[in-house]
Amino acid sequence: MDRREAIKKTILLTGYALSAPTLHTLLSSCTPEREVNWTPRFFDASQAATLTHMAETLLPRTKTPGAIDTGVPAFMDLIIRDTFLPEDQQKFIAGLADVDDRAVKAFGKPFAECKIKQQHQLMEQIDAEAAADGKAHKEAVKAGRVSRDEPYFNFFLAFKWLALYGYFTSEFVGTKVLNYDPIPGGYKGCIPLSETGNRNWSL
Repeated sequence: MDRREAIKKTILLTGYALSAPTLHTLLSSCTPEREVNWTPRFFDASQAATLTHMAETLLPRTKTPGAIDTGVPAFMDLIIRDTFLPEDQQKFIAGLADVDDRAVKAFGKPFAECKIKQQHQLMEQIDAEAAADGKAHKEAVKAGRVSRDEPYFNFFLAFKWLALYGYFTSEFVGTKVLNYDPIPGGYKGCIPLSETGNRNWSL
């Protein structure tokens, strides 16, 4: 799998969730090493392990670094600790627990201890459910059954958004995978497309 092609597809993310084909592409790459190589500041060790394995399943290492290599789980831990409302923090913790519970029911062990193929299977199922829930919420808002100002929180959609945000704003991806346009920098009003490498700009 070509990581750049996966990024091109992922960067087109709109609405609530990645399409099933895109998620499948991301999940079908090579097998990475999945170890918690960071110190949690908000989650406990078990929660950190689940978060790490989920992030690496979504953004695995291929020809370029994956979620673990780019520090995505540690980034998520910090953002959740410092920016999430207390009630949303608890919902996120409950979401991680639900993933583990579902893994135990399906495969007899917590998510982090499952085989990678099993992790993929469970993530695809949760993603499909989250996409359906997000779509239903949008339709309810559009129909006026739910107020636009009413808070909406879906664990997996929040997890995926935060993981993608952490990945695409990481130093490696921003400077090595995407085109990096330093600011301040020189201004070129008209340049051939070939000079950009035909890639999306990170800034």
